[in-house]
Amino acid sequence: MHSEYDFFGELHPIVTFIYFAAAMLFAMLGFNPICLTAALLGALIYFAAVRGIKAMFLRLLTVIPVFLLTALINPTFNHRGATVITYFHSGNPLTAESVFFGFAAGEMLAAVLLWFDCFNKTVTTDKIVYIFGRIVPGGSLLISMTLRFVPRLSAKFGEIVQAQKSIGNDIHSKNIVKRLSSFLGAFSVLVNHMLEGSIRISDSMQSRGYGTGRRTGYTIFRFTAYDGIVLSGVLLLALAVSFCFASGFFTFDYYPVVKNGRQNIFAYLCFALYYTIPFAINIKEEISWRLLRSKV
Repeated sequence: MHSEYDFFGELHPIVTFIYFAAAMLFAMLGFNPICLTAALLGALIYFAAVRGIKAMFLRLLTVIPVFLLTALINPTFNHRGATVITYFHSGNPLTAESVFFGFAAGEMLAAVLLWFDCFNKTVTTDKIVYIFGRIVPGGSLLISMTLRFVPRLSAKFGEIVQAQKSIGNDIHSKNIVKRLSSFLGAFSVLVNHMLEGSIRISDSMQSRGYGTGRRTGYTIFRFTAYDGIVLSGVLLLALAVSFCFASGFFTFDYYPVVKNGRQNIFAYLCFALYYTIPFAINIKEEISWRLLRSKV
């Protein structure tokens, strides 16, 4: 894609928020291996399209351990299932069903984490304030300030640590007592900075008349006809997938034996198509951009 530009992310915030909310919900509800694989592949493709292949592999370095840990924990503590593979030293059985369920749980968690990464990249704080500003203005302001404060405080803590290191207080010292003392000193400075900053923000908001009248706001987001078309497609597919869930087309039993429920190709097709929406839009816009560029 053109410099990993996210055309889907440039859609109206309502469209992207609804899509990601449903995508994460379906990934958590669909414990069918086919559904989980579709959700995971959709997240990987979209992640690679907007951030690049290298960033995707770097993210997998943190997702894969979570997947493996989840997959290994379940058969260790869950001994349900009819197919016994072997027995632990404690005498508890290791069953094939618990292994399959553990892998499904790990795949679900990996898919949700990747989709949440994509959500966090696309639905920024200004979009969250726009979506929830009129419904819960106080809550949206709190969320946006919290999301803004976390990276700022992290960067400030790094500056404090470097400053403390220059005067001999290194939090990475081999001496545990000195390391703890340096960390507490840096953390104390950070807390003071945070409290002073909150007071300045409070005074600034009060001087600007926050809360004294009817709340108004400025936004750069405009709901276009294209946004309406994409939103209609998202809602249509989401309703189709929800109907398939309600009809039991995605039912998959792991206990006492692994058994698939009602088979329906249309249901799986709708599920897979939903997770290809962002990538399909990006491909379509990329082709349009290249065609327009070729005419210049």
